[in-house]
Amino acid sequence: MLFTLSNELFEPQNQELHWLNKILNSCLEQHSLIIDPNYIDTEVVEASDWYNQTNEVEKILYQEAFTQTIQAPPNKQSFKVIIGQSFSAHEAYIFLSEHLTILVENSQNDSTFLRALFGAFSDEAPDLNYHRQNMWLRFGMGGGATAIPQVIDTEIQRFLEAGIPTERCNKFLRYLVLIDSDKKSPDEPYKNELQSLISTLENQGIPYHVLEKREMENYLPCEVLNNFKENNKFIEYYLNLSPVQKDFFDLEKGFPGKRFDQLEANVQELYADLSDTVKKEFRKSDLKKFTGTDRNDFKSEFPKLFETELVNKKSLLARTKHQQNPNELREIINKVRELL
Repeated sequence: MLFTLSNELFEPQNQELHWLNKILNSCLEQHSLIIDPNYIDTEVVEASDWYNQTNEVEKILYQEAFTQTIQAPPNKQSFKVIIGQSFSAHEAYIFLSEHLTILVENSQNDSTFLRALFGAFSDEAPDLNYHRQNMWLRFGMGGGATAIPQVIDTEIQRFLEAGIPTERCNKFLRYLVLIDSDKKSPDEPYKNELQSLISTLENQGIPYHVLEKREMENYLPCEVLNNFKENNKFIEYYLNLSPVQKDFFDLEKGFPGKRFDQLEANVQELYADLSDTVKKEFRKSDLKKFTGTDRNDFKSEFPKLFETELVNKKSLLARTKHQQNPNELREIINKVRELL
């Protein structure tokens, strides 16, 4: 993340400049200080009590940032943090010290999709894995559309306890919410719970992304499942579905225990061309016991397929090229990068 300083930070009455030293010593590996002349006059800095009284380490760190800016001048950069204007020095230290959390429904299982995505596009976005390895980018347990607002409220309470005013707490949330659409067909509206969550996130200014497909499992490249189809009619028939049908198919449950003519009208329309044999298989079979054990382990075991070598940029893009937004995966990556 880019941040800069402003002339207001160095006004004589400012009692928070010791926080600037902490920022220079602890945040410059994660973020980049830009000395933007639109906000800061170097003569103001060098004439300030802070500059004349601080130690040589902080001076060197400031001078290095100044030199780098001269070598690569800012080009109308958009700064999330302008210390002295949008954030005080104390607030900036709190904000810049935070890691970015991607909230997903289940941080253990759903994160395999994101790790696969970051690995597949590492040539385009190497900074994602760098931030993750340094624990500046983490996956958080959101728990679904109804639980995520509670997770956010808990985080806001943490900032309140740090002395941040209630009306400013939302500015400190470094979250990206990634959530399944849970749609059973392309034109199905979002459930009320998801619509409510979206309203909450937009009101609080929290970035989010709702998957175009039904859920993360639907992004698994089909070639990964080829090894399973010989002994599993359910998977064989799934692989024969059209790309759009695969997007909204319930891989865990199929058509759970219902006759085809009892399913929702939009589901019947989407899968109308299936033979009676296939419809019957999707009704009587499922992948709940994915590994063949006595327990329902689909949610924990199926996501591990994203860790195979067959999941790469080519196969992921092939799985999304037909979508309304064929660039969705790059869009997710760019949303993450913009918040780093």
